[in-house]
Amino acid sequence: MIASVSVSDQLEVIESDILPSLPSIEIAFTRSASAPEWLTVKWIEEVIAKLQS
Repeated sequence: MIASVSVSDQLEVIESDILPSLPSIEIAFTRSASAPEWLTVKWIEEVIAKLQS
């Protein structure tokens, strides 16, 4: 099982009545005050959005 954002063209999502459905997950991001400025939630959201398109 992997996150849907990680599904590439080489992978296939299998839908089956036999397999149980998987739960949704939530991810929380935190960073320390000393982390680089580019490492922000907004930047991470942009990266994920690019991966999904």
